[in-house]
Amino acid sequence: AIERAMALYGKMLTIPLDTNEALPDVTSMNTVLSVSSRHEPAFKTEKLFWKFYDRYLQDPLINPGPDAVSFTTVIHSWSNSRDSDAPGRAEKLLRKMEELYHAGHDNCKPDLFVYSAVMSCWAKSKRKEAPWRSESILRRLQTMARKGDADMGPDTACWNVAIASWAGDGQRAEALFEEMLDACNKYPDRAAQPNC
Repeated sequence: AIERAMALYGKMLTIPLDTNEALPDVTSMNTVLSVSSRHEPAFKTEKLFWKFYDRYLQDPLINPGPDAVSFTTVIHSWSNSRDSDAPGRAEKLLRKMEELYHAGHDNCKPDLFVYSAVMSCWAKSKRKEAPWRSESILRRLQTMARKGDADMGPDTACWNVAIASWAGDGQRAEALFEEMLDACNKYPDRAAQPNC
Protein backbone atom coordinates (compact mmCIF):
# COMPACT_ATOMS: atom_id res chain seq x y z
CA ALA A 1 0.00 0.00 0.00
CA ILE A 2 2.76 2.46 0.89
CA GLU A 3 4.60 1.75 -2.36
CA ARG A 4 1.50 2.61 -4.40
CA ALA A 5 0.86 5.77 -2.36
CA MET A 6 4.48 6.91 -2.82
CA ALA A 7 4.38 6.12 -6.55
CA LEU A 8 1.26 8.23 -6.98
CA TYR A 9 2.76 11.07 -4.94
CA GLY A 10 5.98 10.86 -6.97
CA LYS A 11 3.94 11.05 -10.19
CA MET A 12 2.24 14.20 -8.87
CA LEU A 13 5.69 15.77 -8.37
CA THR A 14 6.43 15.44 -12.10
CA ILE A 15 3.35 17.40 -13.21
CA PRO A 16 4.27 20.79 -14.70
CA LEU A 17 3.21 23.73 -12.54
CA ASP A 18 1.33 25.46 -15.38
CA THR A 19 -1.24 22.67 -15.81
CA ASN A 20 -4.60 22.18 -14.18
CA GLU A 21 -3.71 18.69 -13.00
CA ALA A 22 -3.56 17.77 -9.35
CA LEU A 23 -0.29 18.90 -7.82
CA PRO A 24 0.92 17.52 -4.52
CA ASP A 25 -0.46 19.43 -1.57
CA VAL A 26 -0.41 19.01 2.18
CA THR A 27 -3.44 16.69 2.03
CA SER A 28 -1.76 14.32 -0.40
CA MET A 29 1.42 14.37 1.69
CA ASN A 30 -0.56 13.66 4.87
CA THR A 31 -2.40 10.82 3.14
CA VAL A 32 0.91 9.16 2.28
CA LEU A 33 2.10 9.63 5.89
CA SER A 34 -1.16 8.15 7.17
CA VAL A 35 -0.79 5.09 4.93
CA SER A 36 2.79 4.68 6.13
CA SER A 37 1.78 5.00 9.78
CA ARG A 38 -0.69 2.14 9.36
CA HIS A 39 1.57 -0.21 7.41
CA GLU A 40 5.13 0.63 8.40
CA PRO A 41 7.11 0.91 11.64
CA ALA A 42 7.18 4.37 13.21
CA PHE A 43 10.81 4.99 12.28
CA LYS A 44 9.97 4.56 8.58
CA THR A 45 7.03 6.96 8.86
CA GLU A 46 9.28 9.51 10.56
CA LYS A 47 11.97 9.02 7.90
CA LEU A 48 9.36 9.67 5.22
CA PHE A 49 8.18 12.77 7.11
CA TRP A 50 11.72 14.22 7.17
CA LYS A 51 12.10 13.41 3.46
CA PHE A 52 8.97 15.45 2.76
CA TYR A 53 10.23 18.22 5.05
CA ASP A 54 13.62 18.35 3.29
CA ARG A 55 11.89 18.54 -0.10
CA TYR A 56 9.83 21.45 1.20
CA LEU A 57 12.94 23.29 2.39
CA GLN A 58 14.62 22.75 -0.99
CA ASP A 59 11.68 23.94 -3.09
CA PRO A 60 8.63 25.24 -1.19
CA LEU A 61 6.85 26.28 -4.40
CA ILE A 62 6.48 22.68 -5.53
CA ASN A 63 6.60 20.73 -2.28
CA PRO A 64 4.08 21.23 0.52
CA GLY A 65 5.31 21.93 4.01
CA PRO A 66 4.22 19.88 6.98
CA ASP A 67 1.31 20.99 9.11
CA ALA A 68 -0.09 19.91 12.46
CA VAL A 69 -1.70 16.85 10.85
CA SER A 70 1.67 15.75 9.43
CA PHE A 71 3.38 15.99 12.80
CA THR A 72 0.43 14.42 14.62
CA THR A 73 0.43 11.42 12.29
CA VAL A 74 4.08 10.68 12.98
CA ILE A 75 3.82 11.34 16.72
CA HIS A 76 0.77 9.08 16.92
CA SER A 77 2.73 6.41 15.07
CA TRP A 78 5.44 6.64 17.73
CA SER A 79 2.86 6.52 20.52
CA ASN A 80 1.69 3.17 19.13
CA SER A 81 5.24 1.85 18.86
CA ARG A 82 7.04 -0.41 21.31
CA ASP A 83 10.42 0.96 20.25
CA SER A 84 12.47 2.04 23.25
CA ASP A 85 13.30 5.33 21.50
CA ALA A 86 9.62 6.14 20.91
CA PRO A 87 9.12 8.71 23.70
CA GLY A 88 12.24 10.67 22.84
CA ARG A 89 11.43 10.64 19.13
CA ALA A 90 7.85 11.76 19.76
CA GLU A 91 8.98 14.56 22.06
CA LYS A 92 11.61 15.69 19.53
CA LEU A 93 8.87 16.01 16.91
CA LEU A 94 6.72 17.94 19.38
CA ARG A 95 9.59 20.38 20.03
CA LYS A 96 10.06 20.87 16.26
CA MET A 97 6.33 21.55 15.96
CA GLU A 98 6.53 24.15 18.73
CA GLU A 99 9.60 25.71 17.12
CA LEU A 100 7.86 26.07 13.76
CA TYR A 101 4.72 27.44 15.39
CA HIS A 102 6.70 30.06 17.33
CA ALA A 103 8.53 30.97 14.11
CA GLY A 104 5.21 31.96 12.53
CA HIS A 105 3.97 28.69 11.02
CA ASP A 106 0.47 28.84 12.52
CA ASN A 107 -0.52 25.63 10.72
CA CYS A 108 1.97 23.73 12.92
CA LYS A 109 0.44 24.63 16.29
CA PRO A 110 0.34 21.53 18.47
CA ASP A 111 -3.02 20.74 20.05
CA LEU A 112 -3.96 18.78 23.15
CA PHE A 113 -4.18 15.54 21.17
CA VAL A 114 -0.50 15.85 20.23
CA TYR A 115 0.60 16.61 23.78
CA SER A 116 -1.52 13.72 25.06
CA ALA A 117 0.04 11.36 22.48
CA VAL A 118 3.55 12.31 23.60
CA MET A 119 2.56 11.90 27.25
CA SER A 120 1.08 8.51 26.43
CA CYS A 121 4.26 7.54 24.62
CA TRP A 122 6.22 8.25 27.80
CA ALA A 123 3.69 6.43 30.00
CA LYS A 124 3.72 3.31 27.80
CA SER A 125 7.51 3.19 27.79
CA LYS A 126 7.69 2.11 31.44
CA ARG A 127 11.03 3.91 31.63
CA LYS A 128 12.09 5.15 35.04
CA GLU A 129 11.77 8.81 34.04
CA ALA A 130 8.42 8.28 32.26
CA PRO A 131 6.12 9.59 35.03
CA TRP A 132 8.23 12.72 35.45
CA ARG A 133 8.36 13.38 31.70
CA SER A 134 4.64 12.85 31.29
CA GLU A 135 3.85 15.16 34.21
CA SER A 136 6.28 17.80 32.94
CA ILE A 137 4.27 17.99 29.70
CA LEU A 138 1.09 18.38 31.77
CA ARG A 139 2.79 21.28 33.60
CA ARG A 140 3.78 22.91 30.29
CA LEU A 141 0.14 22.80 29.22
CA GLN A 142 -0.94 24.42 32.48
CA THR A 143 1.66 27.15 31.99
CA MET A 144 0.46 27.83 28.44
CA ALA A 145 -3.14 28.09 29.69
CA ARG A 146 -2.12 30.46 32.51
CA LYS A 147 -0.29 32.64 29.98
CA GLY A 148 -3.50 33.11 28.01
CA ASP A 149 -3.81 30.17 25.62
CA ALA A 150 -7.03 28.78 27.09
CA ASP A 151 -7.19 26.03 24.44
CA MET A 152 -4.08 24.48 25.97
CA GLY A 153 -5.50 23.79 29.43
CA PRO A 154 -5.05 20.07 30.05
CA ASP A 155 -8.12 18.05 29.13
CA THR A 156 -9.32 14.82 30.72
CA ALA A 157 -7.13 12.70 28.42
CA CYS A 158 -4.00 14.60 29.46
CA TRP A 159 -4.83 14.30 33.14
CA ASN A 160 -5.63 10.59 32.78
CA VAL A 161 -2.31 9.87 31.07
CA ALA A 162 -0.37 11.83 33.70
CA ILE A 163 -2.20 10.03 36.53
CA ALA A 164 -1.77 6.60 34.88
CA SER A 165 1.94 7.22 34.37
CA TRP A 166 2.26 7.40 38.16
CA ALA A 167 0.53 4.01 38.65
CA GLY A 168 3.64 2.76 40.46
CA ASP A 169 3.31 5.56 43.01
CA GLY A 170 -0.25 5.60 44.29
CA GLN A 171 0.37 8.65 46.47
CA ARG A 172 1.56 10.77 43.54
CA ALA A 173 -1.25 9.50 41.29
CA GLU A 174 -3.80 10.39 43.96
CA ALA A 175 -2.26 13.86 44.41
CA LEU A 176 -2.63 14.52 40.67
CA PHE A 177 -6.21 13.29 40.75
CA GLU A 178 -6.96 15.67 43.65
CA GLU A 179 -5.33 18.50 41.72
CA MET A 180 -7.56 17.75 38.73
CA LEU A 181 -10.63 17.80 40.99
CA ASP A 182 -9.56 21.15 42.48
CA ALA A 183 -9.14 22.62 39.01
CA CYS A 184 -12.56 21.26 38.07
CA ASN A 185 -14.16 22.91 41.12
CA LYS A 186 -12.43 26.27 40.54
CA TYR A 187 -13.06 26.41 36.78
CA PRO A 188 -15.98 24.10 36.00
CA ASP A 189 -16.48 25.53 32.53
CA ARG A 190 -12.83 25.17 31.46
CA ALA A 191 -11.16 22.45 33.47
CA ALA A 192 -11.01 18.78 32.69
CA GLN A 193 -13.75 16.72 34.24
CA PRO A 194 -13.00 13.35 35.85
CA ASN A 195 -14.43 10.38 34.02
CA CYS A 196 -17.42 9.03 35.93
